[in-house]
Amino acid sequence: MGTWGAGNRESDGALDELAERSNALVKQLWERAQTQESWEADEYEYDALFVDFETLFALEDAGVFNGWNLATPDQVEPVRAAWLSGWDGYFDGLAPKEGFKASRRAVIETTWQRFIDICSKYAAERDG
Repeated sequence: MGTWGAGNRESDGALDELAERSNALVKQLWERAQTQESWEADEYEYDALFVDFETLFALEDAGVFNGWNLATPDQVEPVRAAWLSGWDGYFDGLAPKEGFKASRRAVIETTWQRFIDICSKYAAERDG
């Protein structure tokens, strides 16, 4: 193990810890995204999935995320499509206030796209 700077993340050990935490988050998010409960808007897994997304985004924005084990965009796309299809059907049965479904779906689509963009970034780095 080496330390090459005075910063909190400037050592092999710190980078290993960031990788472990990132890997755990990615594993949890990916598993959750593939469950029926995650697209059922009145279930815990639904809320938890979006907390996972937001946590990943915050870590990525702060430069403390290691996405080397993220799925490729080609792997994410069918999961996203199945998830949105399941959500659409389930959400129709909840009868929320008028217009809410379209607003919420737009946020969900943006969230999935941001995830795919991050997956693309790491896939390019792995392949590059």
